[in-house]
Amino acid sequence: MNELNIRIADTKPLLICISETWLSENHPEPLLHISEYNIFRKDKNFQRGGGVCIYIRNEIEGHIVHVSPNTNYEFPVSVDAILLNVKIGNRLFVVACIYR
Repeated sequence: MNELNIRIADTKPLLICISETWLSENHPEPLLHISEYNIFRKDKNFQRGGGVCIYIRNEIEGHIVHVSPNTNYEFPVSVDAILLNVKIGNRLFVVACIYR
């Protein structure tokens, strides 16, 4: 996390997508905290590897898009994916972090 924090401090990106996080419920959010960012994550709790997360700057509005057969977004079980509805200024985007 130290190297990531250094890079973020230098570049101050709006969004950060990370795949192959290896996170599980055993990794509490305070351990993953990056100043001025909110984290959205999808952990791989029942096997090693996998997992995805998206950090977005605090001033950006973001909400998880719940993926189900009733939405336009559906992924196989073997795919780790998190989608966010993000509002930057007056524009709306769907941001996805996907790992297979």
